[in-house]
Amino acid sequence: MDISQPDDAQSPTPDIDDRPEASVEESTSPDPTSPDDAARPQRFADVLDEVDNVSERPLDEHNDVFSRAHRELTDALNDVDRGDS
Repeated sequence: MDISQPDDAQSPTPDIDDRPEASVEESTSPDPTSPDDAARPQRFADVLDEVDNVSERPLDEHNDVFSRAHRELTDALNDVDRGDS
């Protein structure tokens, strides 16, 4: 048996270019991963901006950025639990 020749019973795999394009419907709903800045409380704006831009900071500062974000968000949840929001 010559393994360099494809088996006649197998059909060749179509190239990626031969595959039909998937249709993408446009969504009218807002993207939940990119919140409207107006809807973002000012309380969180600075810390969330720091998280968004953490890759631009030195690696040794990343832990501080994430710790601050965790602390701010935890404080906000605690305020809701206490009815302070």
